[in-house]
Amino acid sequence: MNQCRSARHRRVRTALLLAAALLGACALSPQTVTVQPQLETRPQAIGRGRALALMVRDARPAEAFGTRGGIYDETSFVAPEGDITRPVRAALAGRLSEAGFVVQPPGQAGDIGMEVIIRNIDYSASGKPTVREVETRAVLDVVVTDADRTYRGQSKVSESREVLKAPSPEANEKYLNAVLSRALDRVLAHPDFNKFLNE
Repeated sequence: MNQCRSARHRRVRTALLLAAALLGACALSPQTVTVQPQLETRPQAIGRGRALALMVRDARPAEAFGTRGGIYDETSFVAPEGDITRPVRAALAGRLSEAGFVVQPPGQAGDIGMEVIIRNIDYSASGKPTVREVETRAVLDVVVTDADRTYRGQSKVSESREVLKAPSPEANEKYLNAVLSRALDRVLAHPDFNKFLNE
């Protein structure tokens, strides 16, 4: 009788330990990622030395990009480290300078005004108790003014990845920067954008 009770006790204890380990594995902690887009588009040489006032505005509805999923997904935020507008502006300014524009310091006027509005940078993970898929999305608006003319455009990019487990901070940083970089590249490569600035 004592042997049966002891065996049953061991089985219960083992089951509880396994359950605790499973819950621990699925409770994901928050992550902070650094936004640092790397652009591939080489704009046409259309600047002709004109001064360009460039502004980037963060109009996202929430500070966090999203959550990492898992059992307690409402607390497992993925959020940016610091102001995301500065690295985005720096990446754009570099490419626009290569195109022949003189990008003005922040707050200064120019012959041309360009505003990039970050509407969304979204991150979502699916799969319970283990994350199996990650989706990222970026939506940008761009407004360019030149005297009495105005150009308006929008860039949307989404990506989906299958994963074997919840991604590390380094992986999520790579995924988010990739989708943001692609959205910015599309702004610079759009034929209507280049046509407007070349006229």
